[in-house]
Amino acid sequence: MKHVSLLLLLCVGLVAVVYSPSPAAAAHSTDVAAWGECEGPVSVWRENELTEGGTVAGFVEAAQDHQAWLEAKGHEVQIRSWTAFELPESDGPDEERRATRRVAFGSEVVYPSFDAFTKVSSSREEEIDEAYDAFVAKYRKNTTIKATRLLCLSE
Repeated sequence: MKHVSLLLLLCVGLVAVVYSPSPAAAAHSTDVAAWGECEGPVSVWRENELTEGGTVAGFVEAAQDHQAWLEAKGHEVQIRSWTAFELPESDGPDEERRATRRVAFGSEVVYPSFDAFTKVSSSREEEIDEAYDAFVAKYRKNTTIKATRLLCLSE
């Protein structure tokens, strides 16, 4: 039987924010503003894949350490981990209908504003310390980045 894929985002740690533009914003979607004119939160969305010997648990631990590092530096930034699953269409037993397959996972780093995004980005080099190097090493041990997107969450 032909399967239809349906991706569901399940948060590993925190509940993800779903963004859908207002009808007015959608009507003006061709009026693209310059990146620096973003008036809402800024999201850096990443899709990852496991490295040889890497684990999702190791990735989640790196994300938690990353969050702790940002908070210790006084940055109001939120790290959200996510996992996407594929649900098969099935007329078979309940076990087959419930069977899922992880198809993607990653993280979203949400900055409360464009100014916060630029502040963290510009100060990162001078703030690098052993804790920073440790969470980066955990990320690299467990995952590689497949895709990255910068999103302005303004309406």
